[in-house]
Amino acid sequence: RALVRAGFDVVVIEETSDVGGVWQRNYQGYSLQVPWQYYMFAEWPYPASMRPTRLHPTGGEIQRYICGYARRFGLMPHIRFQHRLLRVA
Repeated sequence: RALVRAGFDVVVIEETSDVGGVWQRNYQGYSLQVPWQYYMFAEWPYPASMRPTRLHPTGGEIQRYICGYARRFGLMPHIRFQHRLLRVA
C-alpha cells in the first residue's frame, strides 16, 4: 500500500486465488495468539462488520479482514493471482 501511494508501479505475485497468505490456507482451525486489537492495520481498524467474535480471532476472521483491506485500498488490481515467481534475474 505504501508503495502504491508513493506512485510506484507495484505488482504482487500470489500463488493462490486470493489474498491472505498463510491465513488463507494454513490457519483455518487456529486462532491468533494476541488480541485482535494488536493485529490490524493502523490506517484501517476493523470495521464493525468484520470485528472478530472473540478476543483471539480465527484464521478465517483474519483472512476476511486482510481481503477487506486489499479491496478497501484498491490493491487487488496490483495482484497477479495464481502466479508463481520462479526466479529473479
